[in-house]
Amino acid sequence: MEPNQSSISELAGEIRRANNLFEKFVHDRSDWKIPLRNGLLAGLGGAIGATILFSLLVWLIKPFDRWDILGPSGKQIARPTAQEKAK
Repeated sequence: MEPNQSSISELAGEIRRANNLFEKFVHDRSDWKIPLRNGLLAGLGGAIGATILFSLLVWLIKPFDRWDILGPSGKQIARPTAQEKAK
C-alpha cells in the first residue's frame, strides 16, 4: 500500500508552515530592545508618578501641621521641603 502523493505534499506544506511560524516566534522572542524599552519606561513612569503623588500629599498635609495629631508628622515632612526652598 503506497501513500497518496497529495497527502504527502499536504503534510510537507503543513511542516513548512509550522517551521515558518516557529522561526517567527523565535525571532520575535530574541528581540531584547522592546522589552528593555518597556521596562525602562515603566520604571521612569513609576518614579515620576510617585514623586507627583508624594508632592501632592505634602502639599495637602502642609495646612494641617498646626493640628496636634498631625503636627509633628506634618512638620517632619514639610521641614526638608522648606529647607530646599530656602537654598
